[in-house]
Amino acid sequence: MNQHQQRQLDALRRVQNFLDTRAGDVVILKQCEGRIQLDDAVARIATSSSEQGAATRNMDGLLSRQKSLVSELRYRHMQPIATFARARLHGAPDFAALTRSTLRLRPKPLVHAAQAMAVAAAPHAEVLAKGGFPDGIVRLEAAADALTATMEERANMRVDKIRATRGLHDEVQRGRKAVSMLHAVVNNLFGHDATFMAGWNAARRVGLKVGAVHGARAEVPVPAPEVAAAA
Repeated sequence: MNQHQQRQLDALRRVQNFLDTRAGDVVILKQCEGRIQLDDAVARIATSSSEQGAATRNMDGLLSRQKSLVSELRYRHMQPIATFARARLHGAPDFAALTRSTLRLRPKPLVHAAQAMAVAAAPHAEVLAKGGFPDGIVRLEAAADALTATMEERANMRVDKIRATRGLHDEVQRGRKAVSMLHAVVNNLFGHDATFMAGWNAARRVGLKVGAVHGARAEVPVPAPEVAAAA
């Protein structure tokens, strides 16, 4: 939830509180369409915000895991096989696939390179085993699969975050529309009551961003009325 959405949510909750603390004065507003929509929107905002936050945290965790798996695949599996192949398998078929540098490869191309290396290394499994890599191909494939699974999980989590973010936006707008519906009723019932309307307008007003000055109106002090001097 960004700051603007948080300020709008704060305003929606103030409206709820204002109406709840004046239940005796606004009985007609308790079950009207605007109040029902407002309460539902606030509840859905909380759910979407929670889902968005969870998705963000999970994506951060998965990114950390992805970086670790990239490093493991590149330096613990691919690089040792490439080094061995340069020394022992020079001139062998698919030599390039066995020895190509991976330093500039991003995660997806790195996985593709690892899969190509595994295919190229398969005919040389016996040589690799004798050279000290008895399960090198299996471990290489497992590392590539682990990285692929993490990338897919993070992509799915991104979809969840986008969905929650969109839901958050939509429900904030629905909440503001509910307040507009309520304002029409409140103005009809209490438009003559300056004190009530002052409180209502203060409750529904969306606060300015902290530190913002653009568009803000300075409070102009009102001079005290002059008192006529006694004759």
